[in-house]
Amino acid sequence: FDIITHPMDLGTIQTKIEGGEYHTIREFYADVHLCFENVILYHGPDEHVSRMAQELKCRFDNEYDVLNLDAGYQRWQDSLVKLLESR
Repeated sequence: FDIITHPMDLGTIQTKIEGGEYHTIREFYADVHLCFENVILYHGPDEHVSRMAQELKCRFDNEYDVLNLDAGYQRWQDSLVKLLESR
């Protein structure tokens, strides 16, 4: 924890979704960004894993904008739960 002061990973995000811990879409958005930013910070911006994290962050932002997720939290949470259950 010398480099990463606020840990976040995709597994924790999934657990928070399944547990209904997100009260706003912005909380989810912030955690996803924190996850990718931590990868870049920990590994350095020039590493392959960091470039992939940056690409995923950009794709996430594009999808977020297209879906207009700020419009309805409950609809969003229901969709995510269904997606996770289908795995």
